[in-house]
Amino acid sequence: MVRSGNVFTSYTSDNGTTWTQLGTPKTITMANTIYVGMAVTSHANGTLGTGVFSDVIVRNITPNPNVNLALAKTATASTEENPTLSANKTTDGDGTVSRWASSFANATEWIYVDLGSNYNLNRVVLKWEADFCNTI
Repeated sequence: MVRSGNVFTSYTSDNGTTWTQLGTPKTITMANTIYVGMAVTSHANGTLGTGVFSDVIVRNITPNPNVNLALAKTATASTEENPTLSANKTTDGDGTVSRWASSFANATEWIYVDLGSNYNLNRVVLKWEADFCNTI
């Protein structure tokens, strides 16, 4: 997702190199400082949902846009499926094996990463596991 003023444009990529715009840009009036998060929902009351996130990357637009600001930062989640799939697995830098998975306890699950400071962002990368998840 790219923010330019109050205009937000979404993109998708299968490889992190080639990006395709999703839909049309949306204008949403917001303060200069906003918080970015990840959420999961089943879109149906009473139906439980689960979300799996791995290799979360948050990039700063200045001074070096290639620095992963989320790397080794504390992540907190609404639930964890088990200790080996803890929230902090999303920021450990191992995007091939480790990951966070929510439990099946709630219809909506969430995770956030405390970057420890405010940053001007131009990109947040989320990698989703293909199984059993709905995106919003």
